[in-house]
Amino acid sequence: MSQAHHKKTQVLSYFLKKGNNNFDLLRLLAAIMVIYAHSFPLAYSEGYKDVILSLSKGLSDGGALAVKFFFFLSGLLVTNSLLNNPDIKRFVIARFFRIYPAFIFVVLFGALVIGPWVTTLSSTDYFNHEGTWAYIWHTIRLKIAFFLPGVFEDNIYQNSVNGSLWTIPFEIAAYTLLLASYIFTLFSKNQTRILTLCLLAIIILPVFNIGNGLFFDKDNLSTSLLAPCFALGALFTLHKDEIEVSLKYPLAFLAVSYLTHDLYLKHMMFFFFCSTAFLYLGTTKTFQKIKIEHDISYGVYLWGFLVQQTVFHLMPNLHLFVNQIFCIAISIALAIPTFILLEKPAINLGRKLANK
Repeated sequence: MSQAHHKKTQVLSYFLKKGNNNFDLLRLLAAIMVIYAHSFPLAYSEGYKDVILSLSKGLSDGGALAVKFFFFLSGLLVTNSLLNNPDIKRFVIARFFRIYPAFIFVVLFGALVIGPWVTTLSSTDYFNHEGTWAYIWHTIRLKIAFFLPGVFEDNIYQNSVNGSLWTIPFEIAAYTLLLASYIFTLFSKNQTRILTLCLLAIIILPVFNIGNGLFFDKDNLSTSLLAPCFALGALFTLHKDEIEVSLKYPLAFLAVSYLTHDLYLKHMMFFFFCSTAFLYLGTTKTFQKIKIEHDISYGVYLWGFLVQQTVFHLMPNLHLFVNQIFCIAISIALAIPTFILLEKPAINLGRKLANK
C-alpha cells in the first residue's frame, strides 16, 4: 500500500462513507449507557456507583458522557449530510422526519397508555385533568413537560415521566443554527473559513466567559457543553479531508483536561477526549466487524427513561443489576419495532418528499 493511499484511508472523509465505520453501534452503546447511568437515581442503588463517575474522577457520569458524545457525533454526521447534499429543503425535511415521528409517538404513548395505567387518579379524572393534555401539547412543541397527573408519584424520582426528552430541543436548535450559518455564508468565497471561525467561537468564547448569561449558562455544564461538542463534530467534518482519525486528538484533549485548573475547560476537554476516542474506536476494523441490523439507538434513548420509571413502579424491589438488565432489554425490544414500523418508514417518506 502506497503512503498516499494509506493516508487517504486514515482521513475522516474516508470513514464518513457508508461501510467504513460502525457509528450505529456506538450510538446504541451510548443510548444504553444513558439507561445505565439513570438507573442510579431511578432505582435503589445504595452501595453502588456509576463506573464512569469513578473512572472520570467525578467529571461525568455515564449519561452526561453519552449525551455529549451524541451531540459530537450528530455535529459530525449532520454537517456531513449538509455538505454532501446542500439542498436546504431536503435537509429540513430529513431532520424533521428523523426526529419528530418517533418523538411524538413516545410522548403520546407515555401520556395515553402508561399514564392512565399507573396514575393514582381514576381514568376519568386523569383524562379530564388539564395536566394530561398540557404535557402532550407543551412537549410536542419542544417545551418539554415532565409531569403527568398522579403518575409515578411513589417512585424514587417522583413524577418525572420521561426525563431524557430534555435534550431534543437542544438537538433541534443545533440543527437550526447549523443550517442558518450555512445559508448565511452560502454565497461567500470564504464560506469554509467563516464557518470555521463561527464553530471555533462556540468552543472558545465560553472558556473566557464571553456571552455567559446571554447565550448560555456556563454554570450549567449539562447544557452549556452541548453546543461545543456539536461544534467540534461539525468542525471536524468541515475539514474532513485534512483531519486524520487517530489517537492524537483524544490524547491532546486528555492532556489539556488533566493539566488545566479551569473547571469548565477541564470538563470540555474531557468530553472532547471521550468523543474523539469513541470516534477512533468506531473506525477500527475490529469494531466494524460487529454489525447491527437496525439503527435503534434513538428509540432506545426515547424509551429508556419511561421504561425505567415504569419498571420501578411495577417492581420496585428489583436488585439494581436486574433492574438495569430488564430496562435495557425492554427498551431495545420496544426500539426495534419502533424503528421498523415508524422511524424507517418516516425516513423513507422524508426522502420521497424531499425529492419532489
